[in-house]
Amino acid sequence: MSADALLDAFRGGLIAERRAAFVGDAALADALADAHRRGQAAWPAVALDAATFVRHLAAKLGPDAVLDTAALRELALEDLYLACALGQSNPAAIKVLERELFPQIVAVLARRGVAKDGVDELTQRLREHLLVGTPERPGRIADFRGRGSLRGWIIVAAVRMSDRAGQSERRTAAQPFVSVADPRGDEAEAALAKHEYRAELERACEQALLELPKRERALLRLQLCDGASIDQIGRIYGVHRATAARWLGRARELILEGARERLAVALGVEPAVAADIAELVHSQLDVSVARLLQTLPE
Repeated sequence: MSADALLDAFRGGLIAERRAAFVGDAALADALADAHRRGQAAWPAVALDAATFVRHLAAKLGPDAVLDTAALRELALEDLYLACALGQSNPAAIKVLERELFPQIVAVLARRGVAKDGVDELTQRLREHLLVGTPERPGRIADFRGRGSLRGWIIVAAVRMSDRAGQSERRTAAQPFVSVADPRGDEAEAALAKHEYRAELERACEQALLELPKRERALLRLQLCDGASIDQIGRIYGVHRATAARWLGRARELILEGARERLAVALGVEPAVAADIAELVHSQLDVSVARLLQTLPE
């Protein structure tokens, strides 16, 4: 597909007020072509034409997103490719959903104390929730915006559905719920994840923080508790700001790595599933770490 055709398809997926003002360039066209290739490589059995996928990407960027290659790099492109195909009722994509994602959802529901007949009922409802639309509204798979993994997004949707049905032994009467019909898509799923897993995530972060090297913990304290900028931190340690930024990035990576491992144990899920859940709640990381650092010795 030519660069101009890709950019035209991308323009067609934008909301009307952005469509008229959109000006693409060669770099964006290359990035769009690469995004389509990545989706094909990740799901080789799932055929999806480039124009359809590119229009789908444009629709997921939101009204305020910068329409450039950097915005695309922040999306889970391979998962958006599969979600787009599922929204098109692509038979091969549905087979992937059934073969690779639903067994993990079944396992998570079972660990939460849902009986087998309840699991069967919930998974069937989840299929309808995700894939079956109405004349007024498509299936909920259309709400996936690629801000995390599709697997984690669907697992959280299943957990929410389980809790609303009262079929999970871990449900608490005081827990607030987000409506299954909530139109906010990823934001609704992430909000539930933050509530559902906050305690486990904070415990996992605390354990990871305790094992963090002294310098990395001090760097995070300076930034998150004392409000120091990267430039200020660089001056304190006598290094370039790029080095200070790299140190801070590594400190966060160490916490996330440790937290994911502990989260998998605490929730009784596979490490990959724990990583997906952590991705959904990653925006809570700085808040949790800052609060924990206030209670830990320097």
